[in-house]
Amino acid sequence: MKTTVIVALTLLFAAFSLTSTSAQSVKGQVVCHGDSLTWGSNASSGGGTATGTTYPGVIAQTLGPDWRVTNVGTGGWTVDLLTGEAPRKVDPLFDTSLSKNILIIFAGTNDLGGRHETAKEAFDKLTAYCSARKAVHPWKILVVTPPVAAYPRVYPPDFDSQMVQYDALIRRNWKSFADGIIDVAADPRFGAPGAEYNTAFFKASDHTHLTDAGYSIVGNDAVDAIRRVH
Repeated sequence: MKTTVIVALTLLFAAFSLTSTSAQSVKGQVVCHGDSLTWGSNASSGGGTATGTTYPGVIAQTLGPDWRVTNVGTGGWTVDLLTGEAPRKVDPLFDTSLSKNILIIFAGTNDLGGRHETAKEAFDKLTAYCSARKAVHPWKILVVTPPVAAYPRVYPPDFDSQMVQYDALIRRNWKSFADGIIDVAADPRFGAPGAEYNTAFFKASDHTHLTDAGYSIVGNDAVDAIRRVH
């Protein structure tokens, strides 16, 4: 019996740690789905949660206790892997009791980098992901334009070129499959080819993951987009 109680408490704590607030009265929620940039790799605190210096943590701190923010990020995940897990990890989070259910999808880096897909291939998967989520629940979806990157010995030489094209496809077409855009890559500190070598915002050893300063900018850009959604 004692062992069962300990296990139950452990699972409860693990579930709570992903989310910024408990089941108190909230007016809306933000679910952040994505890869290691959502999980918060290289953040000084809060990795895998909506706390600390991860971008979901910045959202939670800025919006305050009236909002529930959940980090559903997994390192290395591509858009199709996120699509595959969404029925288990994202769709059940939709809460009909809330006035706003916002879903942020931040993905594409591993598709272009690890799998060497083209911008169009990754974009088509992104639009399919959004369509599938809206077919299940009336999420308000915000799509992120990912930053450039140069992961050593992993990403192809044309990664930045493909990412610029991918971001441009999102920027031109988001109204057809989402409700808003978090245009991180419109900021030359994140979207200009070569920007990934600026160690003020990118991790020096992999030129892909962000520093606390980088995650802070992403989080604040996300808050601005959340406040524009009706």
